[in-house]
Amino acid sequence: MTAPGDDVTLTFGGNATTLLRIGPFTLLTDPNFLHRGQHARLGYGLRAKRLTEPALQPTQLPALDAIVLSHLHGDHWDRVATRSLPKGTPVVTTPEAAKCLSGRGFAQTSDLRAWQTHELTSGTDTLRITAVPGVHGPGPLARLLPQVMGSVLELVRGGVAAQDVAWRGYVSGDTLYRPQLAEVLERCGPLDVLIPHLGGTKVLGVTVTMDARQGADLVELLKPPVTVPIPVTDVDRAKAFYVERLGFVEDVDVRPTDGVRVVQLTPPGSACSIGMGTGLEAYDGREPGSVKALHLVVADIEAARAELVGRGVQVGPVTDVGGGVKYAGFSDPDGNTLTLQEMPWRTGEAF
Repeated sequence: MTAPGDDVTLTFGGNATTLLRIGPFTLLTDPNFLHRGQHARLGYGLRAKRLTEPALQPTQLPALDAIVLSHLHGDHWDRVATRSLPKGTPVVTTPEAAKCLSGRGFAQTSDLRAWQTHELTSGTDTLRITAVPGVHGPGPLARLLPQVMGSVLELVRGGVAAQDVAWRGYVSGDTLYRPQLAEVLERCGPLDVLIPHLGGTKVLGVTVTMDARQGADLVELLKPPVTVPIPVTDVDRAKAFYVERLGFVEDVDVRPTDGVRVVQLTPPGSACSIGMGTGLEAYDGREPGSVKALHLVVADIEAARAELVGRGVQVGPVTDVGGGVKYAGFSDPDGNTLTLQEMPWRTGEAF
């Protein structure tokens, strides 16, 4: 995932592990490096079997400014992380996890309680990390599970005031959906990115992480920048068209639970994304090809059209409708139609 204007990238490592580059800062979240088939220890004799290979290993990591850990479970901080990560790396986490990791030799732990903050600085830039309270299990089960926190990450450029934060994202951690999470917006402000931990994990038949439905509820609650659902018949074919032919950026391609796949793709430089997948009403409840005239605003329509034609996209001729407004249309493999649009008063270097 990228947000070019603010130098933000996300590399998905599997499970809840991500490598985040936010301006000059590099963060690792919830490090889990176990291989497929290995078991993570969850306590009370419970174990979780890893079903996929990790996309990141400790030897592939760049120098880290900090590790952000939502909670201390073996599928979020495993024995490989304890053995392999540099002990001097700052770890921002819950008080319970900080105490435990200090005992394992990690000397720079920062324990945050609900809504407390920790700041990293680089030159005139600041990265502010705010702990968001989470609920890992309902009722009495919560007392048997570790403390959990989400994190709001805010990039503040050049010492500007809080209301001028350059970028803001929320990593949910292993929390269940609760309406109280609306406090994220009330306390911190609108989000640029939401990174929810999904999976619908159950312990003794009780759900302890958000499933797809709860994840959708969280999106409705927090209203991150728009994702436009695109109905398709073949997700892999459609994804290849948008990424390889149109040059969209792949933000997310995850399968949070059986039968559910979520793909999010973003035009370069855009604040809006498109979504496609399976198993959710937003995707399955619409006919492929039913999206019409999705506009992509460009600075130079002739150059944009020529680039797409060079990539094998069949783009129609440019039509000048007057006032400097020009259009050129094309379709994806499912018949959803898109329109290049040039508007003199609303242009940028990319879509």
